[in-house]
Amino acid sequence: MQTFYSIVLPLIRPMLVSIFVLVFISALRDISTIIFLASAKSQTLSLLMMQFATSSNLEASAVIGVITTGIVVIVALVTRRFGLQVAVQR
Repeated sequence: MQTFYSIVLPLIRPMLVSIFVLVFISALRDISTIIFLASAKSQTLSLLMMQFATSSNLEASAVIGVITTGIVVIVALVTRRFGLQVAVQR
């Protein structure tokens, strides 16, 4: 187990961060999967954006799109910073 933590984990950490970013971005864009997660009391940003767009409230839909894009950019920057820290430690 010590070999895993000292050798294998540092080697696969950048790959795990990249996979996380790709899955996170695709999960934010995928409406068909998110529909299963919605309930009467909770809605995701993607569904709320789609609801505003279909009800001709394009301004609110655009605001939610900007918020979603901001979240994705922040996550990408944090993971990039984390990846750079891992590379510097090597």
